[in-house]
Amino acid sequence: MELVAGCYEQVLLGFATRPGKSWTVDPDFTHHAHSASLSAIAVNNRYVVTGSRDETIQIYDMKKKIEHGALLQHNGTITCLEFYGTAHLLSGAEDGLICIWNTKRWECLKSIKAHKGHVTSLSIHPSGKLALSVGTDKTLRTWNLVEGRSAFIKNLKQNAHIIKWSPDGERYVTVIANKVDIYRLDTASITGTITTERRISSLRFITDSVFAIAGDDEIIRLYSCDSQKCLCEFKAHENRIKDIYSFEREGQHVIVTASSDGYIKMWNLDLDKITDVPSLLCEVNTKARLICLAVWLDRASDTKENSDEAATSSQVFGMAVDWFGFGYAALVTSGGLIGYAKAGSVPSLAAGLLFGSLAGLGAYQLSQNPSNIWLSLKTPDCGRQQIHLQILPKGLSEIQVFPEDNRDFGYKDAHMCDRMTPQEPPGFWKAMSITQMVFVGWECAMAQASVGAMAQPHGKPKISRYGSLAETPNGLPDNQEDDPG
Repeated sequence: MELVAGCYEQVLLGFATRPGKSWTVDPDFTHHAHSASLSAIAVNNRYVVTGSRDETIQIYDMKKKIEHGALLQHNGTITCLEFYGTAHLLSGAEDGLICIWNTKRWECLKSIKAHKGHVTSLSIHPSGKLALSVGTDKTLRTWNLVEGRSAFIKNLKQNAHIIKWSPDGERYVTVIANKVDIYRLDTASITGTITTERRISSLRFITDSVFAIAGDDEIIRLYSCDSQKCLCEFKAHENRIKDIYSFEREGQHVIVTASSDGYIKMWNLDLDKITDVPSLLCEVNTKARLICLAVWLDRASDTKENSDEAATSSQVFGMAVDWFGFGYAALVTSGGLIGYAKAGSVPSLAAGLLFGSLAGLGAYQLSQNPSNIWLSLKTPDCGRQQIHLQILPKGLSEIQVFPEDNRDFGYKDAHMCDRMTPQEPPGFWKAMSITQMVFVGWECAMAQASVGAMAQPHGKPKISRYGSLAETPNGLPDNQEDDPG
């Protein structure tokens, strides 16, 4: 777990946090990548991205602890950043643009002219299909992220500077100066309003119906969306609070606050006793003028546990879904039997039984362990070579059923396993294995079943060749701009 904070001193600060009976926070890194003060920060399970007044977005790889690069699409101060899962990032800036980024290749999928003035805040719906944004043109805009266009525009009486979806996506809130308006998604109407004495600088949902707000004072307040009543308030700092962050870890709700006094504090919130003042877990004095805050959670251990559970689950139901492998084995075996029955070919029968058994064993191994794909991949290649070199009767070898330079599937058939690299995901090879089994199995069975027919003087078979499979990229076209209309 890492606390990351941006400050006026143009530096990203990182603090390693170790939960336990007594939480500890230790300085981990400082990075001076921007040439102006930081203005926004966002995290996902691998990256931390920061926006600045220097009009750039800097990317940090937290797994490798290195700078990953910079995004230069905007022409203005970066005002808001938000990840959606591990694949997309949305950014807004004073140039009025909202950019949608692919975080795999870090390319801009779409650039939308969202507001006539500055984009002050944006928020992505939990479904990933909608987003909301507010700007200095006194509008609240709903965006259809599936089509990358404006879906709805609502005029506001004043400029809003914060907008947030609730975790369940059933409601959203806008902040205008010291006022919070609560909206229902189904009616798009205001269901309640909360007014504070000071301007609100940060808002964060704790649950679906409870959120925390901080203003230009030292107080954190928790409010209910349903009753609009203050559930709890406590003094968190000695100076005004700049940002709030919250997360849940092993059933424990934690609120993190950053203040102009330079302190970052972590608080334990008991939802069963929400009216009680949260207890202080730990604090650190950064000695910097803080602006924005986030918490990067290292989910490596969680991922390992999940992968172990997934492996166990696949062992339970894998045999029920890997019928492709067993179907391929049956195809090869039946091809040998048919070849023997029609032409009395003993080599065809022997090869069908041998490679059918090997394919069946490979399918069984793949069912027991999805990563054990070696036999399943190699059997079709060996079978194809044996059919070409040995099974066909002498005098018919000029019929090139399976050319050695076959590139229909994008690889040399005899060297596919040699070209495998550990960087490729196991799911890719399982999908390739299944594809190869289906097509090659059909070819093997048809070739073996046709041995008797090919022995006739005028019965040469017509073997169809499969074309290469092209992948059509999904997603939005690059570098397009939409007028919100």
